[in-house]
Amino acid sequence: MKVFIVHRGDRRDDAVAFFKALAKKYKLDLWIEFVALTPGDSWKTQASEKIEASEAVLVFDPASAKQSENVQWEISVATDLNKHIIEFSPREKNLESIARLRSIYDFSEDFEKCFSRVASNTTEALELYKIMVASSQELLQRRQLTNGFFITVIGGIVAASGYLVKEQVLAGNSLLFLIFPAAVALLLCKSWKNLIENFGKLNTGKFRVINRLEKELCAEIYSAEWLALGNGARPSKYQSFTTTEANVPKYFAYLIVAGVGLILILTDWSSVWSSIWDKLSAFREPVLSVWYWLKTH
Repeated sequence: MKVFIVHRGDRRDDAVAFFKALAKKYKLDLWIEFVALTPGDSWKTQASEKIEASEAVLVFDPASAKQSENVQWEISVATDLNKHIIEFSPREKNLESIARLRSIYDFSEDFEKCFSRVASNTTEALELYKIMVASSQELLQRRQLTNGFFITVIGGIVAASGYLVKEQVLAGNSLLFLIFPAAVALLLCKSWKNLIENFGKLNTGKFRVINRLEKELCAEIYSAEWLALGNGARPSKYQSFTTTEANVPKYFAYLIVAGVGLILILTDWSSVWSSIWDKLSAFREPVLSVWYWLKTH
């Protein structure tokens, strides 16, 4: 979340420390923006651009900050741009301000506005509910297809490498060539893990919509199911598919790294370096001849 910090010029370090501590305490990913110190009024253009690009404007220590004309100007710009302006005092608990910031961070207000016309029409809410449930099922199918694709490709690379070793197509120092397909497999594992995590986040968003639509119906069956499973806080009752699936590419990566490590251990590095040195030596005389020619001419 990008936020613009309004503060007195001599309180910048205090403001940075305060909002970094706040973000860490409440687990908020804040992208903090300040105005760089520049001569003249050029800072106003910079401030206007950064305020416009921010999701909220946070005023640090308003009691002292508002005594500055520059701070008053920044607040007026934020007001004209209809930005959320939230004041934080380093001497108070700021519970209301934190609640407002978290609401903006979680898009709670905007999320609720999306359902403003559903409350008066249960039939429409039911149809939307069916659409979201079907969408969640389609996402699950896409997820399974994605898992199948990566298992097939990465498993194929591992199997092909094993076959080359078993049939002694590659042996001795030539096993080093297997590092290249191993690197490709590791990149695929990383992409696979990222996709699984993004599928999980997307499905979480879908169920947040489903749970909200259930409030307009006669029963909240998915919410009840989630409570029956311990609300996701009791691993003995339920562990998310995303967490379980994300372990599969991780274990594949461990297997590949172990294979590469074994290859590196079994390699006769003295002969490898000797071979490299011999090939470099073959180029030594032509390079020296060119260097001598350039030097004399």
